[in-house]
Amino acid sequence: MTIERRIVAGLEDIKAVIFECAKCGSRVCRPPDRIGEIPFHCECGQQWRQSSPIPPSLPEPHIDRFIRAIPIVRTINRENPLGFRILFEFEEPIGK
Repeated sequence: MTIERRIVAGLEDIKAVIFECAKCGSRVCRPPDRIGEIPFHCECGQQWRQSSPIPPSLPEPHIDRFIRAIPIVRTINRENPLGFRILFEFEEPIGK
């Protein structure tokens, strides 16, 4: 028998948005309603995103739009709740 445990969270359950450096593991933590811009690079010098304009066909503009949409959708849903919830499911973290 297999037992699975999942974590399901809605947009309102997001407590923070965390950007973690792929090189050094350093993190920048922001409240979801005040995310602001994604940093261009880490303090260690690792580039996180392009500093020059990027064609919309590349993934970065989509990531920017996704990050900016989180606080907007949370506000809209608080002021005028949708007829459904957007939920995220996560596998339960296993100790590292």
